[in-house]
Amino acid sequence: MHPRQLRFWLLSGFALYVLCGFLLAPWLLERALAGAAAEAGRTLSIGKTRVNPLTLSVQMDDVRLLDTDQEVLFSCRHYLLNLQLSSVVYRAWTFRQLHLNGCYLLLERFRPGDHRFGRLLADLAPVATSGKESGDASGLPPVWVRDLQINQGRVAVSDHLQDEVFRATLGPVTVRVTDLNTLPDRSGQQQVSISTSDGGVIAWRGSLQLHPLQSQGHLELSGNVLQDVHRYAGLMLPLRTAGDEVDIGFDYRLSHSVADGLSFGVDRLQGQLTGLQLSLPGQDRAVVEIAEVGLAGGQMRWPQNELQLKQLTISGPRVEIVREADGSLQLTRLLLPAAGDTAAGQGAGGESA
Repeated sequence: MHPRQLRFWLLSGFALYVLCGFLLAPWLLERALAGAAAEAGRTLSIGKTRVNPLTLSVQMDDVRLLDTDQEVLFSCRHYLLNLQLSSVVYRAWTFRQLHLNGCYLLLERFRPGDHRFGRLLADLAPVATSGKESGDASGLPPVWVRDLQINQGRVAVSDHLQDEVFRATLGPVTVRVTDLNTLPDRSGQQQVSISTSDGGVIAWRGSLQLHPLQSQGHLELSGNVLQDVHRYAGLMLPLRTAGDEVDIGFDYRLSHSVADGLSFGVDRLQGQLTGLQLSLPGQDRAVVEIAEVGLAGGQMRWPQNELQLKQLTISGPRVEIVREADGSLQLTRLLLPAAGDTAAGQGAGGESA
């Protein structure tokens, strides 16, 4: 073939690749993703898709995944994915960037063992099996994300209990992970920050390896981070808990192996909790109050079920002892609650000391 003809066909092929990448690929990608969601019984909508075949990047705006009941399961205001040619060298899907901005996630449990994502995974299983490609022994596809970011995220939590539904919202959620991968014996670094609706902050930094599962780092909880936990405990337990602020930090180690299973350890646990209260349902006055609880030098090992504390300080405790009309102490209802105690406590008088 003449060199001019070769250049012509090379330039023509490159031009066709660029045109198809910019104009045809967005439509094909949207169609493929929407079709996969439809096979699982869900609805996926994408506001706009942009594909750059020169940089191997994909950007999407206004992504929404609706569940079978038309509830928003996941949404994202802006999505950026950048594939690298080094995927061929590492024999893994290698992405330079994976950024999710303004994303929303719904975590809803209907009953024990039945939740939205469990239903989604069950419906996706036949779809994934039909197009499954061979991976490694772990069953995880080889993936390497060099820069993973989640900005201004929100997580809605909903749990259908016996009598009512617990709802809470976490956010904004900020996640920074470098070198997240499923390759053997390779770890990445992560920084996660989660704010609660009451002003609490959960901060997590450390390393993460998925194959085999290993992670170690430092976790901190500060501010009114336990307010939603107190609300949830009040729906699950025959008592009410409350508290002000917490300031707790600890180092952790998490690992999993086929021989030993899952293991978890905590070291250098220290911090304080203020304004702890325990009260009975339907009563505003606390039965037990503790001004401050201090922890220092804590260690925990699981599954050995070991817990050690070098120092535990309890400041300003107060216990109210109330004798019910039947002669029993109201305080015992915190330890041995009986059916109908709430109604009895509201209707019967008593003496307090």
